[in-house]
Amino acid sequence: MYDTDIGVGYGGKAKFVNYFSRKESFDFIVFNSLKGERWYVFAFSIPDIEIRQGKRYAFSFDFKAEYDKFIKYSFYGIGANSKEEDKTIFTFEKKELQIKIGRGFTPHFVIEANYILKNVYHSKKLLSILKR
Repeated sequence: MYDTDIGVGYGGKAKFVNYFSRKESFDFIVFNSLKGERWYVFAFSIPDIEIRQGKRYAFSFDFKAEYDKFIKYSFYGIGANSKEEDKTIFTFEKKELQIKIGRGFTPHFVIEANYILKNVYHSKKLLSILKR
């Protein structure tokens, strides 16, 4: 793929469903770009999110770990009047963990509890070191 912000991007996605015959799924995403984006995701679900749709189930568990980093992230300001000369370049990094448990009482009524732990970091210092 190509995008003006990240340049040429390349990566892959793999999903394994019912590998251990427990209706579980493992999902992997690996993505990099020539302008410095790094995005990695691992997800585990039991039963798989698609398998449990429209079904009654006693228990579900989902886990997701995500890492996303832009080495050269551009910010122009807020609003339609932002100018290109106001552009600021910095490093953006996000780390996220999610845990979700649930129960499907009927095919159309589900209760879930979700906990998200997220760390977002911005830095201009790292960028100045990379320019040397």
